[in-house]
Amino acid sequence: MQRDFELADHEESVLLQACRIVDLLDRLQVAMASEDVVVDSPQGKKTNPAVVEFRQQALALAKCMASLRIPFGDDETQPQQRSGARRASLSTAR
Repeated sequence: MQRDFELADHEESVLLQACRIVDLLDRLQVAMASEDVVVDSPQGKKTNPAVVEFRQQALALAKCMASLRIPFGDDETQPQQRSGARRASLSTAR
């Protein structure tokens, strides 16, 4: 990312947080693979807390990535592109 795009300091912080979220999602995926989606609790059956946390972290990751406004693929004219979307650095050859 840092090679292909020019990021401001605050954007680098968002990217770092996104990477940490991806690492956590990987760990939660492993935890969910070894347990059921529904678990027993003192209050009865409930959704596995790892599933709930995975969903929350996935939403946080989506927000981080959206805030960076990185274009997807080679086509920079996609319908959902926001105005002022980040372009690849001019110093980067495609």
